[in-house]
Formats: sequence, C-alpha cells, structure tokens
Amino acid sequence: MFAINLSTSFSILTISKLLLAILLFYLNFKIPSLKAIGYWALSCLLSALSTFVFSEYPYPASEAVDFVYSFLFNVLLIGGECFFLAGLWSFKNKRINKPVLWGFLLATTINSIVFSFFFPVLWIRLSINACLMFVLCFINALELLSNPRKSLNSLFKWSSFLYFFYATSQLLRFVTGVFFRPVNPLGNSTIAIYLHFILGICIEVLAYNLILIIMTYLNDEINEQLKAKNKLYAVIAHDIRNPLGNLSNYVSIFKQSHDEWDDIKVKGWIDDMDKMTSNSRILLENLLNWSKSQLNEIIVQPRINNLNQIINNVVVSLKPMIDNKKIRLLIQIKPETKAYFDADMITLVIRNLCTNAIKFTSANGTITISAIALSDKIEVAVNDDGIGIEKSKLTLIFDSKANFSSYGTNGEKGSGFGLPLCKEFVELNNGKIIVNSTMNVGSCFAFTLPISP
Repeated sequence: MFAINLSTSFSILTISKLLLAILLFYLNFKIPSLKAIGYWALSCLLSALSTFVFSEYPYPASEAVDFVYSFLFNVLLIGGECFFLAGLWSFKNKRINKPVLWGFLLATTINSIVFSFFFPVLWIRLSINACLMFVLCFINALELLSNPRKSLNSLFKWSSFLYFFYATSQLLRFVTGVFFRPVNPLGNSTIAIYLHFILGICIEVLAYNLILIIMTYLNDEINEQLKAKNKLYAVIAHDIRNPLGNLSNYVSIFKQSHDEWDDIKVKGWIDDMDKMTSNSRILLENLLNWSKSQLNEIIVQPRINNLNQIINNVVVSLKPMIDNKKIRLLIQIKPETKAYFDADMITLVIRNLCTNAIKFTSANGTITISAIALSDKIEVAVNDDGIGIEKSKLTLIFDSKANFSSYGTNGEKGSGFGLPLCKEFVELNNGKIIVNSTMNVGSCFAFTLPISP
C-alpha cells in the first residue's frame, strides 16, 4: 500500500511539474522579450523528468541499467538547477556565465562515469553529486536574496528561503554519504524517500512562485508603459504644442501685415522660426525613437561605418544652432576612423550629445568632438566649456523615469528623453557611455563602440 501511494504521489508531482513547464513555455511564446521564462520552463521540464526517473526506483537489477537511470537522474537534476540559475541571471539582466553552468554538468557527468565504471564506489559518487547540488542551490538562494524590483521582495525572499532549505538537505546528503557510506542510493531508508518527496514539493512551490514573479513583473511593465504614455502625452501637449502655436502666430502676422515690417525684424522672426522648427524636429525624432524603445520595436542593424563622415553630417545639420551662438566647434577625428554600429542609432546619439553641448554652452564657447582608438574599441567624446552639471544630477540624466530636464543658456528647453535614448542606443550597439562634468567648467560625454563584429 505504501509503495502504491508513494508511486502515485511522485506521478502527481511529475504531472504537476510538466503542466507548469507547459504553462511557462506558453508564456515564453507569448512574451519572447523576457528570456528568463524560457530558461525557467526548461528548468521545470528537467525537474519533472528527474522526478519521473526517481519514481522508478528501485531500478532493474543490472549495472548498465542502474547506471543509465542514476546518470539521467543526476544530469536532469543538475541541469534543471543550471537553467533556473540562468533564468535568474537573465531576469536580473546579468551576464549568463555559461562556462560555470557547463562546468556543473560536466562535473556530474564525469563523476557518474568514473565512480560507476572505473572506481565503482557508490558513496563517493553520491557525495560528489550532493556537493554539486548544494553549491548550485546555495548560489540560487543567494541570487534570490537580491532582486531588481521592490514589488518582488516577498516572492524572492520566500523562494530564497526554500532554496536555502533545499541546499541544507543536499549538505545533509553530502555529510551522510561521507560519514555513513551507504550501499545504495537511498541507504535503505524510508525517511530518505520522504525527504525526496518533500524536496519535490519545495521545487513545485518554487515553480508556482516563478509564475507569480512573472505576473508581478508583467503588471509592473504595464504600469511603466502607462506612465510612459502619460509622459508622452504631456510632452506632446506642452513642448510641441507651444512652438507650433508660436509658428502659427508668426505666420498670421506675416499674412496680415507683411509690408509693414523691415528686413531686420523679418530676419529675426525667421531665425526664431528656424530655431523652433529645428528643436521641434529633434524633439519629435527623440519621441518617436523613445516610443519605439518602450514598445521593444527597435531593431539593431550594425555594420562597419565611417565615424568621421557621420559626425560631419550631424555638424552640418546643426550649423544654424552653432552659428546662432557663435560657438567654435572642433572635430578631431581621423578621416579613416571606422567602427561597427547601427548608423541611424549612433547618428541620433551624436546629434543629441552635440545638441546638449550647444544648449549648455554660452555664446562664443567651444565644443570639441574627438575619437580615439582603444584596443578593440573606439571612444567618441563630446567636450564643451559650458555651464556643467551638478554632481547630484549626474545619476539622473540617463534615467528616463527621472524625467530630468533643464534649460540651456538661452532658455532652450529639453524633453528629458535625449540622454536616456543615447544610453540605450549605445548599449544596444555593445558600447558604454559615461559623463564627467564640473560646474562652470564644462562637460564631457564619452561613449565606446566596437571596431569590428
């Protein structure tokens, strides 16, 4: 009766984990941008398969069959934890350390082969596998202690507690293997079977926690998109409507009494209209690209491009703004300087950085655009001798949520989208952007780009 109930319980666990894996695969299909779901789906699938293999114990009385079952169980178990860890790293936007994950799988494979055929010592094999599982579970528990969102605190901490419990059980397995040296995988212990069943339930709860984490994450994303939409409407209502209203007023004046104004007055108005249209065009372009980035519609198409040519084209397009302030602009880039990037994205980055430099540089100031080679990268820098940025504001300028914006030396107004877009586009092109600034001395924005793919 006990065997039937135990077998039934493990079958229910297996089916439940498979259903959760199917649900996660479905979510991964629907939300491909969140790659962590795919890793967690694979983790749940491998965990279900390892539970199924374990439920078949005792294995058929054959060394070869026993090895296959034991090997499958250990590889599936370790593999499931590796995919779970990969999912955590992906969810937290960390680099997935593939050599470490492959190292765990290779270690359990070598352990199973060596201590099954060449040195058939069961307790050593069990102890090493338990040690590997302990290390993996402990790493997962530590990763779960920190999370990227406050709304996920309780879920991550609860999952971390379960993983610490799981890690402790593996440590006990290791100690038992070393000191008691069992002659079979379960040590003839009904308690060991129940322990495996309890651990299976823990993994089940962790899988349900993953669903809750994903749902909470999606809810946060929806709220962020609603905030972004409201911000977009506010910018359109204020920063675009006002210049268009002023342009409309100028046109009305020209239509009604164009013969009454002298050339100097008309030229001044034309200059004002030129500035308004230029600023509105840049703002609209930033808004369009920012909205695309919020909807994950940005497609990066990098290739080898001539940086000098792109920078010169940007400078030509900004010449009216430069001339208006009588700014001296220097380009210190070799004509043959090339790098690997998406031309449209980096054009926008350079234009935004140059526009900012012009905005915050006083009349008769100097702006320098330079590029230097750094081993496998090119560093582009835009220096100005303008008013600078306060240290307390340096952490906000690249954060779109902070909506940081300030007025230029001639009262020019920004939207708060430009620099966050620069950061995002540079990083999409495998580069980094930094800023150094001193009040009343000037600012330097520098970013790197790879020289080759």
